[in-house]
Amino acid sequence: MPANCDGYILALKATIPWKRRAWVYLILALTSAVIAWFIPARWRSLHPAVLQVAGQNSMGLVEGAIRTAQQQRVGLSTRLNEAATALGLPGTNDVATALASIPNRAPESIALGGPDPAVAALLPPLAELTATNQVSAFDVFLPAASRAKLRARLGESRSPGVQVLLKTLDLPTQQFVPANQPGGQPFEAVVLLTATLYERERFSPTMARTLRELAEQAPDNRGAQQRLEELYLNLLSLSRRLDWSSLAELARIVPDISTFEQFAAAVRANPSDLPLLYSSALLSGDAAGVTRQLNEFGDVGRRGLSQGLRDGAGAVRLLGSEGRPLLPGLACPDVLAQAVQRAPAAWAFGRSALFLVAAILGGLSLRAFSRIGLPESASAHSEGTGSLYLVAAFLGGFFMIASEPLPSRRSKTPPPKFYLDSAALTKSTAVANSSHPQKNIMEPTTLVTLLIFGVIQLVVYVICIRKISEITRLPDPPSVRLKLLENEENLFDAGLYVGIAGTAAALVMQVLQLVEANLLAAYSSNLMGIISVAVIKIGHVRQARRRLILESLAAGPSDSTDPASGQVPVANPFTFR
Repeated sequence: MPANCDGYILALKATIPWKRRAWVYLILALTSAVIAWFIPARWRSLHPAVLQVAGQNSMGLVEGAIRTAQQQRVGLSTRLNEAATALGLPGTNDVATALASIPNRAPESIALGGPDPAVAALLPPLAELTATNQVSAFDVFLPAASRAKLRARLGESRSPGVQVLLKTLDLPTQQFVPANQPGGQPFEAVVLLTATLYERERFSPTMARTLRELAEQAPDNRGAQQRLEELYLNLLSLSRRLDWSSLAELARIVPDISTFEQFAAAVRANPSDLPLLYSSALLSGDAAGVTRQLNEFGDVGRRGLSQGLRDGAGAVRLLGSEGRPLLPGLACPDVLAQAVQRAPAAWAFGRSALFLVAAILGGLSLRAFSRIGLPESASAHSEGTGSLYLVAAFLGGFFMIASEPLPSRRSKTPPPKFYLDSAALTKSTAVANSSHPQKNIMEPTTLVTLLIFGVIQLVVYVICIRKISEITRLPDPPSVRLKLLENEENLFDAGLYVGIAGTAAALVMQVLQLVEANLLAAYSSNLMGIISVAVIKIGHVRQARRRLILESLAAGPSDSTDPASGQVPVANPFTFR
């Protein structure tokens, strides 16, 4: 019975011409690729539809600004409203109305960015600092009256951590002017600010524990002293940009000192992104993930954070926890996006499997196109299996790269040295820094260039396969077909020639500044040419020669053999018959 079934299947295949098979395979391959393309599941990036679903039913940026304004936390509300205004979100006028409707507040509340009676009790009257609406935390702690009262009040604290931090005022500093010398006011102010945050339990538990350990080890440990000074510098940098209420809320959600350093470095390198970074960290509660988006992905991470803030707190939380960039994608139903959000790994495996199926069917289609006109019995069933695998792997990789382009991660360069300007710190002036964002490699123009080079190599591949099939189907003796196959060596190397020409043309256009410089786009043409020629020669030409050699050996001596020499005369391939 199995033999009969095999015979029936072979007979059925024999009735289906190669041309029809090729089109069936091609249609199925395109169908699988299109279905996979619309699935919003990715391995190394996030789809906008998944981010939008994650942000549903979560607090929005404007909603958070209104809520904090109702709590009279003006500093937080103003910071969130700045980000909402920069993103062009509707409802910012409602935030302004909520801020204007706050009743008369005490000068201490205005200077601190919100009501905080416990901290206000540690400070002298702050009426002189309320001439402007924006007062930084450093400006509150820098005046001599503030430092004197803080020293007296904090010196009475029962917290061992506060007492250890106050002892660091006597350390021989390297990056600060010592507190007991002229110009040491900034160091004294930032130490007192740190001790106040510790006293009021505004640091996260992990960060507070690490801070206390560093303060205890600093007198005897050079490394701990340097690390503590770096923390003071980062805290000083942020306190110059944030009011007390905003700074205390940030310290509460920062998990450790490393994250605090990264956040401060990102703010110094991108001062205009402070509202974006701060609002994203506050809404998501994940300062580490938010900072990683900007530090590792640059402009792509910045656009991802902006889109997350538009979608809601849940979207920013997902973006930070995943640690992957947000890249554009086709629209898809919310039901499908919700399913992908619930089981992202399973859907990513399914999508990859569909791309692999599409690649295999595409390889079968190319092989079927190359055999048009060849009867089923003319070649073995397994002929070209190895080349089919190579073509499938090449197409599958191309599908995956084309469907999920990735920006290059920023190179791990050492952070710029942060120097302290004591003279500038004693004045209420904003610190501005310039940034030089690095260019991403996988731009849309690069993908278009890769696609063009890939299509050209695919055309050359199909031409070579058809030529091989044409020669192997000739009615001439095997020796003649072998010579004709050798005569087409230059054609089989055409992929390499085209690849080198594409690379040279791309480099010339980049030198002439006709296109933007991108070495990946230029050298990809040469790489594709090498892969194409390797597939053609190893996968197809070698098998065709092997088959012809075996046919010539099986045929034995022919009538045209020269009895004197025992050699088979070579036929002229250009002779007309």
